[in-house]
Amino acid sequence: MREALELKVEELRSGVLINEGNGKFSFIPLPVEAQFAPLFGLCTGDFDGDGKTDVLCGGNFLGCKPEFGYMDADYGLFLKGDGQGGFKAIRARESGFRLDGQVRDIRPARVAGKPAWLVARNNAAVEIFSLGKVK
Repeated sequence: MREALELKVEELRSGVLINEGNGKFSFIPLPVEAQFAPLFGLCTGDFDGDGKTDVLCGGNFLGCKPEFGYMDADYGLFLKGDGQGGFKAIRARESGFRLDGQVRDIRPARVAGKPAWLVARNNAAVEIFSLGKVK
């Protein structure tokens, strides 16, 4: 079939693109903990007060064909930024950030004057989440 369109995928990891200017971007993969399941909900900000951008993320996907199985190994993740585009995964017991279900979006909000995050999940109620002091 000479008319068949052939596409090639060279990168399947979740990561960040760093804008280097002049239309150039560099890809930095997220830590292995962010590769356990597809990520759909991501929210960036300085969540630990160190002046560097961090990421709250969540995902999972249960709509796969039976032969592929569920992609549900994600329980939410706090990624501590190093200010250079790199991130370190912080465990839920340290960060207090733990999610269940198929996360589709994470948005910042304020509840009683304090920062919070709204977590939208498939077939589940919206969850309101707040963080304590993250190390």
